[in-house]
Amino acid sequence: WGVVNQLAALLPGDPEVMKLKQEILSH
Repeated sequence: WGVVNQLAALLPGDPEVMKLKQEILSH
């Protein structure tokens, strides 16, 4: 997911982004 990767790049330490990324990867 490009959007999530961009968010993760902007906010690497943001727990919300990490949580969102894990949810998407788990699907």
